[in-house]
Amino acid sequence: SSSIAGMVLPSVLVPLCGKSLDMHFLAETANVVGLELSEAACEAFFAEANYTVMGEQANPKASHHLWQTPMLHPFGSQISIWQGDYFT
Repeated sequence: SSSIAGMVLPSVLVPLCGKSLDMHFLAETANVVGLELSEAACEAFFAEANYTVMGEQANPKASHHLWQTPMLHPFGSQISIWQGDYFT
């Protein structure tokens, strides 16, 4: 979790996040962690918000990718989306 001046931001989990606009709202007060199966939904979320992908990392064993925004607000919130099939 991020912090500034001793304030620790909470984290919010958003399963099946898709390209939900709710994640932008939640990022105003917390770090947001989304879970998504569709790579297309992750690409669309970042493209529509004009966010740069900061940390697209792959875990070759599990075929998961991490999509992260840069820090979004002065207090340092961030949106991270873990993309992949978690049931295989």
